[in-house]
Amino acid sequence: MPAGLAFLISTAVLWGWHQPAAYDLALADMAVYWAMQLSLLGSAVWFWRAVLGSRGGIAAEQPGAWVIRAGLEGQVEALH
Repeated sequence: MPAGLAFLISTAVLWGWHQPAAYDLALADMAVYWAMQLSLLGSAVWFWRAVLGSRGGIAAEQPGAWVIRAGLEGQVEALH
């Protein structure tokens, strides 16, 4: 799998679950909570396997993408 695709999907999953409505739903319903946990874990494992297994891709060519992602995550959290 391309590391860039794993990066985009794991970022979308993380941001999706941190939307107030989704997060509140996860806290209110145990099944949704575990769906959130499993999707976060699964997308993170996929992302890191793609990064650590790549011979190029985002890990080697775009190290600044991680910094941008972390900054954007901080902005999303600040909105809550």
